[in-house]
Amino acid sequence: MIHNAFASTPESNFSPIKSNQCVVHELTTQKQVDTFESSFKGCSEILGGLKIAGKDIQNLNSLKSIVNIEGDLIIVDNPKLEFMTGLDNLQTVEGDVNIQSNNELSDILSLNNLHSISGNLNIKNNQMLSYLDAFQHLAEINGSLNVTDDLSLRTLAGLDALTKVGNSITVNNNGELRGTDSLKHISILPGSLDVKNNQNLFDLDGFIGLKEIDGNLDIENNRYLKSYNGLKNIAHIGGKTIEKNNGFEF
Repeated sequence: MIHNAFASTPESNFSPIKSNQCVVHELTTQKQVDTFESSFKGCSEILGGLKIAGKDIQNLNSLKSIVNIEGDLIIVDNPKLEFMTGLDNLQTVEGDVNIQSNNELSDILSLNNLHSISGNLNIKNNQMLSYLDAFQHLAEINGSLNVTDDLSLRTLAGLDALTKVGNSITVNNNGELRGTDSLKHISILPGSLDVKNNQNLFDLDGFIGLKEIDGNLDIENNRYLKSYNGLKNIAHIGGKTIEKNNGFEF
């Protein structure tokens, strides 16, 4: 019988399965994060997904044993979280990765061993996040890539290894974004390409490898966009909307 150290505590959401597996529905306090490692020694696989959302969570240091998450990884509404240290050994997520509304989050480099996401990658409304350099080993996203409302994000550098996006790419409302260079290895997009309201975006050179977009191409309201050179190799699109881009035409 495996002892569940959290069974008697009201704030606990833990339920162990095997020595290398555990179910962690949600971590909502720093105490729950800190006691994970000691209570579930050798737990490398989370079953059913993991949500981290807590007003007092400042670090994820005790989650370093996690290698695989069989479900979604949701890191949302952590106002004191600045770094992802503790998720350094995470390699695969068999669901979505959602990093959203973490107002002090400035560095996600500790996710640099993540190489596969079965669902969507959503990076939204992280006001201090400037770089995506954590994803340098990420080769496949089987769902969509959505980068939206990250007001300090200056570049998509860090996504250089990405060769497959299984659905759509959305890059919207990133006020400091200058370029898209790191997406040049993607050649086919089964869904849409949506680039809107990036007020300092100068070019689309990161999409130079794109040859086919089965959905729509929507490029709108990027007021400093000066070049469509990055789209010149596209031979097929399902439809397009191009407007309000500093005279940009395609």
